[in-house]
Amino acid sequence: GDSITYGFGSDIGGYPTILANMLMSAGYNVVVENQGVPGEKTPWTYQRFLSTISGADIVLLMIGVNDIVNPTPCPDSHCHTSYHIGLMLDMAIGAGVTPVVSTITPAKSRSVYVKFNPAIKRMNSKISREASKRGVLVVDNYRAIRATGGDAVFVDRLHFNDRGYEAIALAWYKALTRNNLIQ
Repeated sequence: GDSITYGFGSDIGGYPTILANMLMSAGYNVVVENQGVPGEKTPWTYQRFLSTISGADIVLLMIGVNDIVNPTPCPDSHCHTSYHIGLMLDMAIGAGVTPVVSTITPAKSRSVYVKFNPAIKRMNSKISREASKRGVLVVDNYRAIRATGGDAVFVDRLHFNDRGYEAIALAWYKALTRNNLIQ
């Protein structure tokens, strides 16, 4: 992931830390590694993906917002987001790692980035299609943020406070536990 996975704006490490605490409190013996890189885009995540997931049982993939809000550094000014996400899902499956993919979270509605929300929604549909083709579980963190106080969970135009990261962690937690992906 990118800065949202990294936990930018969080006082406690973002959703990976919160998710790890939720899982361990529920009795699961897990290690949750935070591999978020602020500013990262899908082509760059794709380049490091296989080495990053080496040794993992499950990978939670949440990437793409930077592709939409600042696509120019990508090749040909296009990041080919859903294509790269599909490739990463294939890589995980091929490596014997169970992928779970997230929708891209929304931009704050009272910011200049609100104009990107329609593109984010369109990309989320593409991400869902890529996941569906492969039988991969999708976690709707776009909806999780919207259902948890909207703009009140943002620290800036794209990043969240701990309440927002808790909503994301809870969405991951429910997906992992309800689908028996961890035991």
